[in-house]
Amino acid sequence: MIKDLTISVDDNIAALGSCSAGSKMLENFKPLFTATAIERLIECGVKIGEKSDVSEFGLGFNPPCKYDTRISVDANAEPRITAYRDGKICYKPSYGVISRYGIVSTVASSETISISGSNLDIITSLAEIMSGPDPRDGTLTGKKLSFTKDSNIKGKRIAVIAEHFETKKYIKLLNNAMSDFRTAVAFVEKISVPEVKVVQAVYLTMIGAEVCNNLSKYDGVKYGYRSPNAKTLEEIYIMSRSEAFGLGAKAYILLGSEILSKENYEKYYVKALKIRRLLKNKFDEIYKNFDAVLLPIDGDELSSLLGQPSIVINGVQLMANNFEDNKLINIARGLIV
Repeated sequence: MIKDLTISVDDNIAALGSCSAGSKMLENFKPLFTATAIERLIECGVKIGEKSDVSEFGLGFNPPCKYDTRISVDANAEPRITAYRDGKICYKPSYGVISRYGIVSTVASSETISISGSNLDIITSLAEIMSGPDPRDGTLTGKKLSFTKDSNIKGKRIAVIAEHFETKKYIKLLNNAMSDFRTAVAFVEKISVPEVKVVQAVYLTMIGAEVCNNLSKYDGVKYGYRSPNAKTLEEIYIMSRSEAFGLGAKAYILLGSEILSKENYEKYYVKALKIRRLLKNKFDEIYKNFDAVLLPIDGDELSSLLGQPSIVINGVQLMANNFEDNKLINIARGLIV
């Protein structure tokens, strides 16, 4: 199934001597190594058919790719939204099980490699291969993914967050998924989690701060685009960054600079970290009674914020507790028609 499989790899992952991250800042950057995750796939006979185009630093919507199976960096749910747009499945593993070595980092506390495609078995096989320890990534837990195929979800308990039904565009898809689960004799229950109303604000605060910090290294001195018109060191910094970064990257840099300023650091960034901890504690309690949580796709960065595994399938998203990836995948099989 895997040997000789040809896939697309997004161009913010080092492979095939290319890694532009969709930015003028890195348009001529040639990495001297291959990302650990991709290296492991190549060793197992997987072929890299193309480096697929991405939005600048993968922070916006990515264009379609040539091949069915795609490896992406999931920092802000974008690959999951892209998969939904293209009618595919997208699986984002738990944070800390697949090496981030060799990716263009933007949101280090939540980004992870994700896999999208039409075949769930291929997706899980690739995830197994890519997972595991890597001494070059200090954020790894050392856990290796392992999947046992079981489509029987009878008796599984699925939570649905009542607050998501306040947005009309989600209602039909969530109701359809709830019906499919009940047909498979799973237990589905609506629960109230008012804290989810602040998820987007919290995540925007954190992503702004982290993107600002991670993009600060692109200064036109060590590597990356250097303005041909710059004459002094100060001009190299200012003109290189002004000419190379797009509007999206500049907006995140400005947002992050404001959030991380002396006046706002405690007020916004530290508060966001505290709320993330409160959300983690809240969902720890939820998982004591439920196996998974049913979520909408767009506008919900909960999985990224908590570092929990999620999968987009049949127009909805499922999320499970940290490192319960096998359980999540098997529950998702209940939605495969």
